[in-house]
Amino acid sequence: MRAIEKGASAKVYRLGQITGDSNTGTSHADKDHMMLEIKACAQMHAAPDWQDWRSYVPADLAADLMAFIAFDDTAENNAYTINNPKLLAWMEIISTLNQLAYHIDLIAESKWIELLKQAKPDNALVPLKSAYQTPGYLTRYMP
Repeated sequence: MRAIEKGASAKVYRLGQITGDSNTGTSHADKDHMMLEIKACAQMHAAPDWQDWRSYVPADLAADLMAFIAFDDTAENNAYTINNPKLLAWMEIISTLNQLAYHIDLIAESKWIELLKQAKPDNALVPLKSAYQTPGYLTRYMP
């Protein structure tokens, strides 16, 4: 943004949570923190009772929007936020998984963190569990 302020020609893209392709579903869910979070909850049969909302943007749509803005001669040098206007509640995600025959109990975040600390080595979040040290720890460092 400083470069733009000094007259440089640039566009800054702020991306929401990028997910799989909108047509094929192809994704790298095994490397995506939010997807690993959901998988870990399914593995533990428990999820924290978070009240947050999530914005998922299919990778191909994000790429199309970025290309459109980049090649649009009328687009200003500025920052562009690419998010999905239809937010998903964390509770809705867990409810949908339960409707699909996963059994996931909603529990207090502090209890969930204790479960995660004791999770089996094959749990999807084990490599990232230090990010969940105490309730609210992760969200303090997220924009």
